[in-house]
Amino acid sequence: MDTLADRRKTVTFTVTIPDPRAVSVAGTLRALGRGVLRTGAVLVEWRRRARDRAFLAEMEPRMLRDIGVSEENRRQEAAKPFWRA
Repeated sequence: MDTLADRRKTVTFTVTIPDPRAVSVAGTLRALGRGVLRTGAVLVEWRRRARDRAFLAEMEPRMLRDIGVSEENRRQEAAKPFWRA
């Protein structure tokens, strides 16, 4: 008779944790630099969105028609916070 206990299998996982003393200072600085660059890029993008949305909010209806944006689309886009794409 085949029971659940007979069908069990043992699974073994090996997890290797690096020795903190083996991590290079250069590698840590590179990772930190990448994080700073990514953060800077996000801040630049947020500033661009805020500026573009403020400009869009001030556009005259004639200008909106020229670029093919409806009044409703303008209101929706201008109301978004800078962090939302």
